[in-house]
Order: sequence, then C-alpha cells, then structure tokens
Amino acid sequence: MMNGPIDGETDGECRCGCHYAQEDAIMHCMACCYQCPKCYKNISTLSYDEHKEKCQGTRALETELQFFNENRQEWFEHHAGKIALIKGTTLYGFYDDFENSYRVGVDVWGDVDFLIKEV
Repeated sequence: MMNGPIDGETDGECRCGCHYAQEDAIMHCMACCYQCPKCYKNISTLSYDEHKEKCQGTRALETELQFFNENRQEWFEHHAGKIALIKGTTLYGFYDDFENSYRVGVDVWGDVDFLIKEV
C-alpha cells in the first residue's frame, strides 16, 4: 500500500493499515510516516517535509481539552464517572458510557473531531 497523495490523501495524513488493530495489518520494514511534533498527526513520509513547513502547530482537540480541564473539578462534584461530550467550548452533555457519547457526537456533528472524556 502506498501512502500520501498517491492514495488520494490530500492532507498528507497517513491512513496506512499498519495504524489499525487488524489481524492482517501491514507491517513495514521502513517507516510509512512520521509524527509531526507540532500537531501530533502521523504524516506520510511522502508529504512530511511539505507538512512540516505549513503546520501551524494546533493540536487536535486542544480547545476541547483546555475547556474540559478548566471545568473538570466543578463537573466532578455532580458527574463523577460520567462521560463528557464536548465540541469547542460547548459541553453537550454527560453520558454513562463512551459508546453512547460517541454515537450522540456523530449524530450531532458528523464525522469531525469532538472530545469524549471521563470526568
């Protein structure tokens, strides 16, 4: 399997089968990607140099994690053990398990990044 733009990956993020827990996963003798030290994404070796120059260094879910940490103590008093569902600086709700919170997040926002984290 090739990586990078050859596979139609215009953002350069590696989507190689070796990153997924599969019985028949591809194992490489050389790295298929490198982790960007700014955004922490796995970037295809074919796209890494270009990505490194353009990367703004924003970690995925940085805003959501900051919002969670700022409110965690307050939420812990009433929702300890529950799963918080967060997008941006909006708390959508608390859920009993990760599966339900994930399902709600996908229903509400679609296939985008959002945070689900235990309080």
